[in-house]
Order: sequence, then structure tokens, then C-alpha cells
Amino acid sequence: MPAELTLAQLNQLIKQALRISSLQFVGDPALRIRRIGIACGAAAEFLNDAHRCGCQALLTGEARFHACLEARAHGMGLILPGHYATERPAMEQMAQLLHRQFPKLKIWASQQETDPLQWDCDLE
Repeated sequence: MPAELTLAQLNQLIKQALRISSLQFVGDPALRIRRIGIACGAAAEFLNDAHRCGCQALLTGEARFHACLEARAHGMGLILPGHYATERPAMEQMAQLLHRQFPKLKIWASQQETDPLQWDCDLE
């Protein structure tokens, strides 16, 4: 990254970039991060690879409980904004790229697909 950030600051940037209101994370919010691994979807199996590459955090969509414990044991941040939130931007970019390369074809990212997970936000 161009500048060191805390895990808390990085979480805020990720929420803004992905246009989400919340995310899950593992780690000390004050953890200083200079290098981050990124793997969309459910890719916590790359945690050890990120650690070996000197990353202080891994951004992925979702992770199993034991991967969260492993991140904590490594002293790493693990940022989990959701599977859908990490894959949807790539699908939109892919549709744009394909449309530019094949302008005669009608290409678009799904306009009906949404995140199947819901957040409990005082549904009263």
C-alpha cells in the first residue's frame, strides 16, 4: 500500500470502496498494515501464503472459524466484508471489459442477483 494504515482505517476504506455499511474482521484495530493480501470470495486458505509474503492482513469475503483463529495466532488482520461484496465488483468490471471487446454483443452483470445474506438491523 502507498501508506501504512491501521486495521480500523483500512476497514473504513474497504467499506467505502465496496459500498457496504459493515464488515467482520479479526485483529487489533490498531494493527499497523503496510502490505495486504486480497482474494475475493471465500479464500481464507490463502492466509498462510499471505503471512509468508509479509502481509499484515488478508482481505477475503468470508472465512471459517478456525481460519479466524489462525489469523489471530499469526497476529494478522483478517477482513471479511462478505462473499458477494468481494465478487460483485469483479463481475461488473468483467462485463464492461467484455462489452468493450465485443461491442456487438449484449453483455451485462446480473441486474437481479443480490447478496442472499441479510443483516439484522432492528427489523421492528
